[in-house]
Amino acid sequence: MHPTPAQPRDLSLSMRTFAAFHQTVLAHRQLLMRSMRERGMHPGQAFCVAEISHHEGITQSELAESLGVSRPTVSVMLQKLEKAGVIERRTDADDQRFTRLYLTEEGRTRYRTMHTILDEFTATIIEPMSESDRTELVRLLGILAANIQLALDDDGTPGDTDAAELDR
Repeated sequence: MHPTPAQPRDLSLSMRTFAAFHQTVLAHRQLLMRSMRERGMHPGQAFCVAEISHHEGITQSELAESLGVSRPTVSVMLQKLEKAGVIERRTDADDQRFTRLYLTEEGRTRYRTMHTILDEFTATIIEPMSESDRTELVRLLGILAANIQLALDDDGTPGDTDAAELDR
């Protein structure tokens, strides 16, 4: 393997591994976001749509916590989604202090589109790998995810991702 500007020879194996992982994450994100934009979807709002789809009737506070973003950030995204006819807010029948979030038919259509994009993405990026490579990648990513979660748990603070991060 020849060194590239992203991987000079003097970097430790851990740093080269991190650099390769980082390049992969960035490329993954760019491709996924491009695919969504090509279908008229706003990438940052896709997280809201997916979460509401999985938890119809979720409150705005619960959604913010689930996404690891602030309530004002979620509020702005929800206003845009509501204006676009993707979600609707309904007052809780049992406790009128709560407003619950639901997908509209347009929201369900967008959610199905997201699944189509993910299916195409998987077919293009993951399926060409051998079964043994995919199995090993799942194992390694599981270890990485567990290490990241441990670091997050040690910090003791919830994620504070903001709208700019979700919109990228």
